[in-house]
Amino acid sequence: LKPVHEAAVNAKTAGVSGIQGLLSKSGSQASGFLKRQYESTLPGLASKMKTALNMDIKDKFEDFSNKPVSDEDFRRFLNKVGQLVSPREFRLSVYKGGLEPGIRKIAWKHLLNVYPAGLTGRERVKFLQDLSSTYSQLKSDWMDLVLQGRITDDVKTVINMVREDVLRTDRHHSYFAGEGNQNVMSLFNILTTYALNHPSVSYCQGMSDLASPILVTMGDEGHAYICFTALMERMKPNFMLDGVAMTTKFQHLSEGLMYYDPEFYTYLKLHMADDLLFCYRWLLLEMKREFPFEMALKALEVTWSSLPPAT
Repeated sequence: LKPVHEAAVNAKTAGVSGIQGLLSKSGSQASGFLKRQYESTLPGLASKMKTALNMDIKDKFEDFSNKPVSDEDFRRFLNKVGQLVSPREFRLSVYKGGLEPGIRKIAWKHLLNVYPAGLTGRERVKFLQDLSSTYSQLKSDWMDLVLQGRITDDVKTVINMVREDVLRTDRHHSYFAGEGNQNVMSLFNILTTYALNHPSVSYCQGMSDLASPILVTMGDEGHAYICFTALMERMKPNFMLDGVAMTTKFQHLSEGLMYYDPEFYTYLKLHMADDLLFCYRWLLLEMKREFPFEMALKALEVTWSSLPPAT
């Protein structure tokens, strides 16, 4: 057998294409390849994708260098009284480059459609204050019942489920690290308050993974609850016992895989993995646990930016 180094040199000399060949392509060549693929294979889906993502797909392949949206950039989407007057342009900018960490606390509330459309800056402050007061009252109500021992077995079950999950959610992150961390208690309060006030949804494993990055970003329990509640307006079907939403997601994923990569789909089918159950967590939590924490924040905000703005 030839030494590995010698074999590699010979392969390169012989012009064998492979990974190194792909890596040697320039950015413009790769962009051109993607653009040609788009134009030749997806003409029927172009308008639908453009509408769903609020963007021109061709532009996506022509611009890979967008920077994260900064505070200065964000202000350009507001008018003099603080109304968000360019919501689609704002979302497109986030979709292309994400957000600078310092602006997330403000921008995520817009991406999650916390606010009704058209509120001024002052009106948003008042809106948050009112909702925060409501949260404080909701939390106080169930805490008083717990202290008085006036809770049902169902409520005890919910509280225990939440407690078990928050004690193991993102504890590697400095925000939740250490014994007796008050931030862990804040996460528990948010999830328990939500579950007890939304009995048709209640609490399911995985919700703590969605609430955790919101709490870390907001740094305020009340604001985190407001954002989490807004997020769950869209995502609560994922956690319903009927499983309809998740079944639909798997169906879409399976159909997409058959269309875009039939060879890989056939491989999965031959190995009895075409049920795609290994993707369950990806779909349930929108990839939150598939990246390091800071990268997951960007993955989440880019996903949220593709959704329609509040009307």
